[in-house]
Amino acid sequence: MNRHIWLGLLLLAAACSTITPSPTATLAPTTTPSPVPSATVTPSPTSTPTTTPTATSTFTPSPLPTATHTPQPSPTPNGYYAHQTAGFSLIFPNDWRVLQEDTNGLLMGDTADGLTLLVARDPAPGNPTFQSEAEAFFNGFSSAFKVKPSVPADPVLLADGVSAETAQASATDAKGRKFTIQMSRAVAGGRRYFVAVIGLTQSIEDHALTLTQILAGLHLTQDLYGLPRQQTLVLSGFDPVSASLDPALTHGGAGGYVGLLFSGLVRLGPQLQIQPDLAESWVTNAAGDVYTFTLRTNLQFPVGRAAHSRLGQIQLGARGGPEDQVGYGRHLSG
Repeated sequence: MNRHIWLGLLLLAAACSTITPSPTATLAPTTTPSPVPSATVTPSPTSTPTTTPTATSTFTPSPLPTATHTPQPSPTPNGYYAHQTAGFSLIFPNDWRVLQEDTNGLLMGDTADGLTLLVARDPAPGNPTFQSEAEAFFNGFSSAFKVKPSVPADPVLLADGVSAETAQASATDAKGRKFTIQMSRAVAGGRRYFVAVIGLTQSIEDHALTLTQILAGLHLTQDLYGLPRQQTLVLSGFDPVSASLDPALTHGGAGGYVGLLFSGLVRLGPQLQIQPDLAESWVTNAAGDVYTFTLRTNLQFPVGRAAHSRLGQIQLGARGGPEDQVGYGRHLSG
C-alpha cells in the first residue's frame, strides 16, 4: 500500500513541475556591403537533347503472412501441489512447507505461526457417519491436549463447489496454551477425504483468510495417475508389509499384493473362471482332496533360472515343518 502512495506522489510531482525557458539574446544588426557590378556574359545558344522515356517495372509488394497465435501453457503457480495417489491438488503460500507425505495424503504448515494442515484420503472401506469419525478424530488428541467436546461448525467450501461437513473443538496443552482443532470430511469420486486444521487459536484467527483461500483451492480430482476415474478400478488398500509379499506367508489371496507380484498355478479370468497360469492342466482324485498339477514347460524365474516342481517343493516346504514339506511335495509333484 505504501509503495502505491509513493508512486502516486512521484507522478503528481512530475506532472506539476514546469520548466521556464531562458530568454534568447538579441544580436546587433550587421552592415552588408553592396556587390560590385560585373560584366554580363551572353551565352551562345545550344541544342537541347530530347529524352526518350523508358518503361520501368512497377514493384508490387507481396502481402506479408499473418502470424498465427500459438497458445502457450499456463505456468504452474507457485506453491502448487498435486498428490497423484490420493487424488487431490491445492496451492499453499510460499512460507508454508510440506512436513510429511505418504500414499494417502500430506501434512503441511507454517511452523513460524504454529499452523498445521492435514489433507488425506481415507482408504478404509464402509461409510461411517461423520459424527462417529469426528469423535474418534478428536479423541486422538486426548493424550497431548485437554480437548473440550466438539461442536458442529459451518461447512467448509472446497474447489468445484464441494462442501465438506465440519466440526471444531477447543483444546489446551500442558503449558496452558489454547488451540483450535477443526476437522472436515468430503466425499468425491466415491472416496472420502479428511481435512484438518490445527493451531494456536490466536494464530488461526489471525490467518483465517489464508486458510479459507487454501481450502477454497483444494481440488478433489477425479483422475489418479492421469487415468480417467470412470475407466479406472480403484481398490482400497494399505502400505504392504514384508510378510504380505511372501506367497508362503501371506494371509491374503490373489487379489492382494502377492497376486500382483507373483504368478500362481491358476488364475481367475475376466469372467471369474479358473484358468491355467503356471500349471497347464490339473486333475483331482476320486475323493476330491488331492490336486495334481502339470506345470507348463520352459518356466523361468525372472532372473532366468529354470523353474520346476521340485524347487517349488523346497521353497514352500522350507516355511514349515516336515509335515508341511510332505504336503507341499504331494501337491507340487506333478
